[in-house]
Amino acid sequence: MANQLAEDDRRDGRRTARQHGLARNRPRRAWSLLVSRRRSLSSERTASAGSLILVVRFAAAAVLNYAFGVALAWVLVPGSFGIVSGVQNVLLLSAGAFGAGMPWALAARIADTHGKPGAAAPHFRTALVGNVVFGAVLGTAFFVAQVAGADIVRSNSYVLALIVAVEMPLMALNTVLAGAAQGSRRFGGLGTMQAGEIFIKCIAGLCFVVVFHLGPAGVCLGFVAGSVGSVMIGLKTDRDLLPGRGPSARLDFLRSSGATWLALASVMFLITADVLGLGLVGRAFGVTTAAIALYQACGILARAVYYVTDALVDAVFPYLVGARTKEEAHGWFMTAVRWVPLVVIPVQLGFIAAPGPLLRIFFPPSYAGAQTLLRVLAFGSLAALLANMLVKTMIGIGQGPSAGRRMPFAAAAEVVGLIVLVPRYGAVGAAWAFCLGSGVAVALVGPVYMRAQGVRLLRARTAVLYLGALVPTAVILLVADRVAELGALVLIAIALAVFCLPARMVGVLTASHVAWLRDARRRVGRQLSSSTVPRHLVVVAPPPTPRTGATTGMVGGWTGKQYKPRHLQGPATVRPDGPLPDLGTA
Repeated sequence: MANQLAEDDRRDGRRTARQHGLARNRPRRAWSLLVSRRRSLSSERTASAGSLILVVRFAAAAVLNYAFGVALAWVLVPGSFGIVSGVQNVLLLSAGAFGAGMPWALAARIADTHGKPGAAAPHFRTALVGNVVFGAVLGTAFFVAQVAGADIVRSNSYVLALIVAVEMPLMALNTVLAGAAQGSRRFGGLGTMQAGEIFIKCIAGLCFVVVFHLGPAGVCLGFVAGSVGSVMIGLKTDRDLLPGRGPSARLDFLRSSGATWLALASVMFLITADVLGLGLVGRAFGVTTAAIALYQACGILARAVYYVTDALVDAVFPYLVGARTKEEAHGWFMTAVRWVPLVVIPVQLGFIAAPGPLLRIFFPPSYAGAQTLLRVLAFGSLAALLANMLVKTMIGIGQGPSAGRRMPFAAAAEVVGLIVLVPRYGAVGAAWAFCLGSGVAVALVGPVYMRAQGVRLLRARTAVLYLGALVPTAVILLVADRVAELGALVLIAIALAVFCLPARMVGVLTASHVAWLRDARRRVGRQLSSSTVPRHLVVVAPPPTPRTGATTGMVGGWTGKQYKPRHLQGPATVRPDGPLPDLGTA
């Protein structure tokens, strides 16, 4: 009897702790940064946890897609593999069209009404109906065009055309569910949706090809299976947000969606038009398939940082929408941008100063002559990622219509560059056209953002100091470009490590970064006790923007102004210079 009473007391104590949100002081392993047994797909996450989840998802997706492509190259004949490549290009462009408008407008609305159940239901309802209808119309148009002999995909199979047509409304539905998950800060569910789609696609596609011998149609069925799986995960993630019957959103939501679509579709066009234009424009001027393959290989390396920064800005987007002041919104923007001068620019400098060893390491010897191409694409990728971050931030602060009016001009500039430069310079001309379009995008939307937020360009002294900090790294990288692969890798690692010292001196690497990195290393390296801050009160995204005069450095932004970003809101506040909260808390 005494043992039964003691067990009842312990059970009551555990129930009370759960009801009051009290964290239990027990060890947590490193994998719990991403997954927790006490969490569901609909749990909210901080911006730091969201960034970690989405970056890891990007890395996993890149590995899975690469392995999937290699496996298909082995099990399909070259003609069938070419058909699959065509289908993938069509679906990639369609996914960009579906995800550029209503899903982002919905994410902004849900983030803006955070904590108000049902406030975004009309917008969710409108986005679901509008996007699915858009997908159905586009899928029907594709099927009719294929049957009529347009050869968008070079296949005579009506079954394949029908499968692709069915896939399009599923993709449209999936993007809306992903937008709702992003706006409600459910990054665990969002990452599971995206990673699950790719995993199911790879397994199902190979199964249909290898076991059932369905060829390209089997690969397309794998795409459908992946989308269905992702939709099922999305329905579970957004289950308490799904709207029932009721009124639709007002007309201003549709106008906002249209402006958002123009802005983000233009960004997507910037990073895809160069490859398509190289093939279309260069075909009459001797540009070969081998040259296009060389261009795509260099693009994979140069644009990797684009997708990493895209994950960072996606993670801070709902917090940026919910900012109460311009300073707070700009602080969230800088939470994502801070990694550009600290990590992205040094990495791109490696592609610019030492492209030879990197090409020899990642690709066959036939790609070794693409050094100039890789250098130009690395420059363009810096401008493209900054344009993407600016556009998404402008959508978050209500300046989406301004971005939508300006970004088509950047896309038009890239088209003009392709028409003028590809006939004369081939693949390098396409890379310069990409640089032109991306640079025009930054020049058009950057001043609008600065005026809206009341910020200024980086001070000349700070810029000179930062460039000076890059000099030792650049010198070592230039030496690395002239040695063998193993020695080059060592020198590249040394060059990036050497950058830390001057970066710390000029304010790029701050005490906040150092503390956050040390804390992350401890979390990954060993077991940790749970945070003493109750989980339901933690709303901060480490590492925080510096709160004092440190903002005069690069990490504080291009402003030269000093302010205190209001990252820490809520009934309980965690000081940014104190112990950082659990990366997985919300």
